Amino acid sequence: MKHARQPHLRSLELLQRILMLGGVVLAIALSLAVEQASAATKPTCYGDYCSGKNPYQTGCAASGYRWGYANVKAGYSTKYTVGRLELWISRTCATRWARLILWDTPEASGYVFSVVQSDGYKQQHAWQPDEPGTYYTNQIYSRSKCSYARYAGFRTGCTVW
Repeated sequence: MKHARQPHLRSLELLQRILMLGGVVLAIALSLAVEQASAATKPTCYGDYCSGKNPYQTGCAASGYRWGYANVKAGYSTKYTVGRLELWISRTCATRWARLILWDTPEASGYVFSVVQSDGYKQQHAWQPDEPGTYYTNQIYSRSKCSYARYAGFRTGCTVW
């Protein structure tokens, strides 16, 4: 004579199987999400192949960090700050670019906004910022030369790494 399993034991086994299957599905979904996230942040260029290209479109900005900054004043004779000039670096792409955040209008317009290497090579912003907003230059490959950001009479420190 066969012993019939009790109904509560069958329910427990079914619940264990469902939980195990759910765990496997969750593990697969998480590994796919991590794989997609790493592919999305992988840069499309490296070094000189990034020069003249947008740091956000190439994926270099994802690994970028602000190395230094300088406050931008309304004019040379004033203490009124209208923005911040920043030098950004991506070690993953071996590039630098300048970012300018203006929260007020400078006294004069037409200033050159650029990232510059010690040998004079530079990338300038496509047009000269003169109203509030956030602007950035294209990248330059600069692994062994000193680079800095420049706007009007203001500039960041120079870095080599």
